[in-house]
Amino acid sequence: MTAQPVIRISIDPTWIDAYGHLNEGYYLVAFSEASWPFQEHIGLGETYTRKTSNAIYTVESRISYLREVTYPADLTITNHLLGAQDKKIWSAHVLSAAGEECCRLERISLNYNQASKRVAPFPKDIFAELSCFSEVIAPDWVRLENIFSKPRRQNSPTSVPAKEMHDRLQNRP
Repeated sequence: MTAQPVIRISIDPTWIDAYGHLNEGYYLVAFSEASWPFQEHIGLGETYTRKTSNAIYTVESRISYLREVTYPADLTITNHLLGAQDKKIWSAHVLSAAGEECCRLERISLNYNQASKRVAPFPKDIFAELSCFSEVIAPDWVRLENIFSKPRRQNSPTSVPAKEMHDRLQNRP
């Protein structure tokens, strides 16, 4: 399987706030812009939508700001498909500037059929491809592990097996 794509984006000057750095909302804009080539790479791009009437909708995001980004800057965004289930994908994205990680995004997205207006399973051939792209172990900074069976790194102090997390969530009041 080919490597996950690295996307390069130049900051638009309108994304800079009064403090001279990238406004917090535009980190998400940059991640969103990088999502299109990433989705195309893993088989969920415009061709997929035209053929199936399915689209990928983000339903949960977790963003961590690590370092300030000032203008001018060229951003590099790396994308990782961490897992796939019959109707959803789990991905992690890292935004870097000048070779340093500045922001991380973890995302859960659903396969949504635009004709039926409902979440739908991935076609079998697409699901098989997604499984090939999935990372074996999630980076140690991801937290949305409770819906996927992929384990966190064993040396992570917050490591909880997915089944145990699922059971905890099912039993809460």
